[in-house]
Amino acid sequence: MPASRKSDATSHGGKITTGCSNVEIGLAGTTGNPLVASEECQNASNGRTSGSTQQSYQNCGVESSRQIINRANNSNISENNLLNQAMNNGWASRARNIADSGGTNVGTRTSILRANGVQSTTQAASMQNLGIAMSQGKGVICSVMAGTLWAPSAVPPGTGRHAILVTGIKYNDAGEPTHVIINDTGTGNCGQRVPAATFQQAMNEHGGPLNVTDNALW
Repeated sequence: MPASRKSDATSHGGKITTGCSNVEIGLAGTTGNPLVASEECQNASNGRTSGSTQQSYQNCGVESSRQIINRANNSNISENNLLNQAMNNGWASRARNIADSGGTNVGTRTSILRANGVQSTTQAASMQNLGIAMSQGKGVICSVMAGTLWAPSAVPPGTGRHAILVTGIKYNDAGEPTHVIINDTGTGNCGQRVPAATFQQAMNEHGGPLNVTDNALW
């Protein structure tokens, strides 16, 4: 049966009166599941001593991983427990000042995910690969330059190596991405919409690959 919109007329003079609210006809729409992912971002605050949606240390990659792990396992591992696991295994940096600890890269994030039961692969960072992963409901951690992503901010554009969780991509009627939707523990923003051009610039400036879960997450 061909797709139709609510209120469309039928061939017998009737009208379509019911429908599914999350199905969009045409090329415009959003892939991924930003609403559910935003809930996971909010839930992550319960695992922080601060109770905030913002990370406590320089642990953006660990905290992006934590959202995936807790969603995949229906668990509630805390920020400190996952950070300590990562530092003790050499998967996150350890500084004299704990506030400066927690840095990761794509390889160590793969190890963090694997150690907590989540299999993943690394893929080249591109809008195409992001779009495919979002359409499959997978969890994706992307490396970006925070200064470009957050502009204007105190961090200069093109600097500030950072990791965020991509949760969706919004497209226009021409099938072109207009916004990338992210959970950013650096700012504490859940379900933030970033213009696609800004996001792509921040991603390209960093140049690091994506962490993509093998299985659907959302």
